[in-house]
Amino acid sequence: TEGVELTAEDCWNSYRVNAFAGLHMAVVASVLVGRSEHGDEMFLAMAERHAAHVDDLDSWALLA
Repeated sequence: TEGVELTAEDCWNSYRVNAFAGLHMAVVASVLVGRSEHGDEMFLAMAERHAAHVDDLDSWALLA
């Protein structure tokens, strides 16, 4: 373990905070590629689903 000790709560909170990574990827990736109707629909779906994930986990509460 190299001196690293994590509780179950630490792991759960890390999971919750890192839910933002999916939302971040959806937004950044959508800016880096060429636009198309299909691409716009796909990135919108990704953003909506990752935002719902963040909301479901109440991830915002951990940023305060």
